Amino acid sequence: MADLITEFKDIAKQLGATLHFSEDKIDIGGGARSPHCVFLLNLNYKGRTIKIKNATGTYFYGYVQSIILDRQSSKEFKLTTKSHFSNLFSRKKDRFKIQTSSNDIKTFIQTSESVLELRQITQKDVFEPTIIGINSNGKYELIIEYSLQFNDWPEVIIPIVNFYKAFIDKYGD
Repeated sequence: MADLITEFKDIAKQLGATLHFSEDKIDIGGGARSPHCVFLLNLNYKGRTIKIKNATGTYFYGYVQSIILDRQSSKEFKLTTKSHFSNLFSRKKDRFKIQTSSNDIKTFIQTSESVLELRQITQKDVFEPTIIGINSNGKYELIIEYSLQFNDWPEVIIPIVNFYKAFIDKYGD
């Protein structure tokens, strides 16, 4: 665990983010307790807060969220990842599937260097993110969710943050 904390401290320093770490034990019944660790990074970029949460314990998940616009946008999209198993039977070997009515968003995602990095990680490991651009409560929000059930889950943080930064640069006006 100490190595993981050190790795997150290094990532936080590299990104100029604040790191909050918590660790406790959750009662799972029958006298058994499960460790629960949460790594929370908060990063400000051009007036937007990017929140990155990685939690381990009884479940392993990553969640990244930022409000990109203080108003609704027509650029809703959803990018899903085909599993390694379903990709074996697919003619298309690209594991990402983009659903959007916006050609601009589709082109942005297809040409994004950070998405290319994430694609490469999906090819070598069981990293299967879902990326959603959605209108919520009158604001436009970008959310990424993923399981931490792969080998080097801290390695996705920097490409994810770079994706958020590029998205904010292009659409965060």
